[in-house]
Amino acid sequence: MPKKNKKKNSLPNTIDLGGQELVRDDKNSTLVRKVDGEKFRLAFYGTDRHLEKLYNSILDNYYARGLLDIKDKDINSRRYWAGNRFEKICHRAGLNTKVTARMEEYIGGSKEEFVHRNIDAHSEFHTVIKALGTFRHKPVWDILWCVIVLNQPAQHRMDELREALDKLIIYFDM
Repeated sequence: MPKKNKKKNSLPNTIDLGGQELVRDDKNSTLVRKVDGEKFRLAFYGTDRHLEKLYNSILDNYYARGLLDIKDKDINSRRYWAGNRFEKICHRAGLNTKVTARMEEYIGGSKEEFVHRNIDAHSEFHTVIKALGTFRHKPVWDILWCVIVLNQPAQHRMDELREALDKLIIYFDM
């Protein structure tokens, strides 16, 4: 009886679902694409299985689905990058929600340098939200805070989010 050649996978948790190789991450119950490191999960719709990409934030999700501007991809991209820039300012200021203590003060300089960078980022954050103004008698930065910093969906406030991102585009001169 002839021997059957078995195809050996390079990694024990590697599976093949078509064109790309995915590695199963049992710790997070996700699948990681080897080419670029993007994470996916298996979703079940009735009896069918589909791969869904996992996004890091609500803003990333809205951008990928084209919801920041339904008609124009260029405006969709500009709104995303303006929101991304605002997110970086909030992160540098330490405004993101934290589960554990931050160790940034011990990385890349002294504690005094960390405090100065944090104060500069806070002042930049306050300058941005002051420049944004209001939309329909509500502060514009409120929806940005909910979606970008707290990572909550905009739901029925998508028009406010789009207007806020447009004001960020003008402020950042993008």
